[in-house]
Amino acid sequence: MLPAQQELFGGDVIRLGGETTDRFHSDGTIKALPDDFFCSSEDNRADLLSVWDCSKTTIVQARGFMGKLTAPAFRLAVTDIRSVPVPKTDLTLRVLRDPDPSLGGPGANGHCGINRLCSATKRARDNIRAQLIGIAYHIPE
Repeated sequence: MLPAQQELFGGDVIRLGGETTDRFHSDGTIKALPDDFFCSSEDNRADLLSVWDCSKTTIVQARGFMGKLTAPAFRLAVTDIRSVPVPKTDLTLRVLRDPDPSLGGPGANGHCGINRLCSATKRARDNIRAQLIGIAYHIPE
């Protein structure tokens, strides 16, 4: 782990979803989808699924940094994330600060990552994604 990565134990994080219209349900709610927790190549290298600390970064700022200007935003409680077990291990997910020096401006210091998802086996990742969907709440605008 890099020295700059500090573990979070509380608060909320924002995860930006994919820009799809297939997430609207008959009851009018917007739900997270498994692909919203897909690890990119960069996420895989760092074993950190990109999220943003709500106390440091707004949704608008996160969208600007990620280039996802119309992506739905989901709020996840760090304590809920930390309670998700990594199957076939004695470990749970963690949330680590992951400041990106290439980002500048307000909100840039709020970048974090969900650790241990991207390095899990495919079956474990599918299980973890299902649990993350259950604790992800759409942030209406």
